[in-house]
Amino acid sequence: TRVFALNTYFAGADDGQVAQVINELRPDIVFLSETNPEEVATVARGTGMIALTKADPGPEGADGVAALVTPQFGKESGAFGEMVTGVTRFQMPRVYAPLRHNSQFVGIHNVAPVGSDRSAWVDGLSRLTEWSNDKKKLVVAGDFNATRGHPGFREFALTSCTGHFSQTPTWPSSTPVIRLDHILTTGQCLDGGTVKVSGTDHRGVWADVTT
Repeated sequence: TRVFALNTYFAGADDGQVAQVINELRPDIVFLSETNPEEVATVARGTGMIALTKADPGPEGADGVAALVTPQFGKESGAFGEMVTGVTRFQMPRVYAPLRHNSQFVGIHNVAPVGSDRSAWVDGLSRLTEWSNDKKKLVVAGDFNATRGHPGFREFALTSCTGHFSQTPTWPSSTPVIRLDHILTTGQCLDGGTVKVSGTDHRGVWADVTT
């Protein structure tokens, strides 16, 4: 299964480029964070993908995280979307694939460790690791706002796909120096990489995974 995740920086990413990248990479599942309904709809039209969850950007525009799948993946996996609640401040969409051994693919966007939100960032990572580490057949992907060196991130028991196959950082996109965006799985990582899209300060990440 190929997964692609991109923080669209408050929906400022060039949606035409986002669609072009998706059409070139041909992922089965896409997670867009810091997005909104208009952007999701534009990307869906440009790629033929189906949005399984609705983005709610919230009062400051950062809350929205959406999940999209290809029609083929949806049909073959029986995929449906739902929101995981009570783990992160922002939306946490889950693509549940009952015909793929009950696999679940979850979009992540943890709060940034800025100012008074530092404690919320620590708490968010802790909640994410606690929620993830007792799951099977799980893939989590998105903007964790943490590098692989952060103590909280090292608590994940999952395999880091983007860490294995693409050591290049993802933020800031123009001259990236750190990796904040990751794809983790309880299965195996087969390939992976990063892509640049205009209009956002994050590079997108993709990986081929098993669960």
